[in-house]
Amino acid sequence: MKKRYRKNGRADYDRQLTEEQRKLDIFLAQYAHAVNQKRMLERRKRRIEQEFGYHSPAGGFDGMPREKGKQKDGVLAVLCKLDEIKIRIEDQEMQAIKRLEEIMDAIGFLEENSTERAIIENKYIDHDSWLKICNNHHMSRSTAIRHWKRGLDAMMKYKRVQDIVRRNTKAQNEHTEEE
Repeated sequence: MKKRYRKNGRADYDRQLTEEQRKLDIFLAQYAHAVNQKRMLERRKRRIEQEFGYHSPAGGFDGMPREKGKQKDGVLAVLCKLDEIKIRIEDQEMQAIKRLEEIMDAIGFLEENSTERAIIENKYIDHDSWLKICNNHHMSRSTAIRHWKRGLDAMMKYKRVQDIVRRNTKAQNEHTEEE
């Protein structure tokens, strides 16, 4: 049996996608990316709390000056940093929710009880691996990928989905140019 190697983090089946399918795949994967970013920020916050032995006060840092001698400068710096991370986590949560809504709108164009829709929901919303998807749907990986590609094609037939993907691609290109 021939082994499938990953190149640049993408599996072989990804190289067989059309340009439209690839753009839609990137758009649909943004929810997972936003959730992973949120988790990373939460881990960072916990690590800072553990390293310095501080926990945010119940009310959080309100930016108001304190009496001299009540807090060390180090405590204040850590509380400021924790507050910044908390704000970034909340922003990331909002971004993840926004992405999820857009993705669910796009997936909503697929037939309600279709295998294609179920596989796409499992892959992009539930973040299931191909192994889990195949086990849940009792099918081989190649069959699951065939349904996945059919679902991507079916979604791209709708103008609204095409517009969402186009806007997303444009926003990504602008973001890339800024860097």
